[in-house]
Amino acid sequence: MTFSLVVRDGERFGIVASSSSPAVAARVAHLRPGVGAATSQNVTDPTLGTSLLEGLAEHGDAERALAGVTGAARNAKSIAYRQLTVVGRAGPGFAYSGSHTLGRYASATAEGAVAAGNLLCGEHIPDVLLDAYSAAPGSWKSGWSPP
Repeated sequence: MTFSLVVRDGERFGIVASSSSPAVAARVAHLRPGVGAATSQNVTDPTLGTSLLEGLAEHGDAERALAGVTGAARNAKSIAYRQLTVVGRAGPGFAYSGSHTLGRYASATAEGAVAAGNLLCGEHIPDVLLDAYSAAPGSWKSGWSPP
C-alpha cells in the first residue's frame, strides 16, 4: 500500500506519502521550488518524478507534463505499472494509474491538489486525504496564510 497527497499552497508545494514497503516513500516524493510537485509510486521509478518536474519547468502545464511522461516511448514497457501525480504553479492536480497498478487503486483531484493510492482498503481513500487536508487548520482551503 502506498498513498500520497501533493498540494500547492500559494507559492509553496508539499507532499505527504506513506507506504507499507520500507523506505519506498523516500523514493516517491519530488519537489522543485517555484515549479511544482510530483509523485511516482506503485513499482516506483524516481526518474518519472524528475521527468514530470522537468516538463513543468519547461511549460508550466501539469496535464501536459503528465501526458509527456505517460506517452513517452522510453516508458512504453513499464508505464502500465506506475502511478503518478503532479501539480504545478496553477490549475488542478493530475493523476495517472497504469493498468497494472497493484490492488484496489484510486486518485482524486482538486484545484492545486491531487491524492492517489494503491493496494487501498477502499477507493474513497484519496478523497478522504483531500477532505482532511482542506479541513485542516493551516491548509489552503481553511483560509490560513503564512505570517
